[in-house]
Amino acid sequence: MGNLMRSPAGPSTIQDTLERIQVTLNFSPEEFLSILELNQRDYDQVLSGERAVSSSLISRLAEQLDLCPNNILSGKIDFKALSAHFSGNPTLLPERYAFAALSRRRTSIHLLNTIELNYGWRTRERIIRQLQVNESILSSPDAPISMRFPLDLFEIIQTLDRRKNVIFEMGRGYVSTNYYSKLGELYRGLSSPKKLYERTFPYLASIYYETNTIYRLMKLSDSHCVIEATPNPQLIEAFKTKFIGSLGACQQKLGAFASLPLYHSLPLAKIHETACIHKGDPSCLFHVDFEIPTQIKKLRRKSKSRTLAS
Repeated sequence: MGNLMRSPAGPSTIQDTLERIQVTLNFSPEEFLSILELNQRDYDQVLSGERAVSSSLISRLAEQLDLCPNNILSGKIDFKALSAHFSGNPTLLPERYAFAALSRRRTSIHLLNTIELNYGWRTRERIIRQLQVNESILSSPDAPISMRFPLDLFEIIQTLDRRKNVIFEMGRGYVSTNYYSKLGELYRGLSSPKKLYERTFPYLASIYYETNTIYRLMKLSDSHCVIEATPNPQLIEAFKTKFIGSLGACQQKLGAFASLPLYHSLPLAKIHETACIHKGDPSCLFHVDFEIPTQIKKLRRKSKSRTLAS
């Protein structure tokens, strides 16, 4: 029956998973045997532990149910979501991503688009199956989702690509994703780099990105700002933890914050994080230097004024 595969947790895990899949999706014995391409005797031997489960069987079942084979082997399946997706309701999120859904899907859509661009559509499809979501949830950038989804994506990205700045680069790519959206239109209509940061924190950030984090502009000048980021107490209470997030999430923020001048076709701002909750600090502090973009903006205005006057 092909290469034999056993769940790391022992035969009982895969046996229980197979039985629960059958019950959850209300397959008749005949239907389930047909999907598994087994006869009753072979299946009984699988359930009793006398027969190992083949890789081809797991692959067939995963393909039929739009799941990742490793999720079947490990038993890490959201059965409520599985039932909904199989019954024609693909937009239902697994509980992991529906709980405390204070993020917008805009970030997740961008990350998956970037994964596809860099690593191919097959990698994107594999990740979507692994996280047990459907492509249809990615059609609404303003719909809510838990921050666990992008956090899981950051973790996967770091296994795909060991480059130090890969998540920073993905963060700075938000501009190309959002440039022609309503958000991009708002940004392009602002008069200066200073206005970009002044308008983003906290107003646009909370409307278009997330409310997992409370942002505050601690300092703001014509060329520099300091952004403080602290976890939303509502999120801390929901997850019963001191903080939630990751170093990857901070790298993404660095890229996204530095990229705001790109909406005006200006150079990236210089940015560095001077404090981080994931390194023991009470909050994250981002220092942003946008002096060069500001000076270029001013020079362009002067040049345009001279042209109009001549």
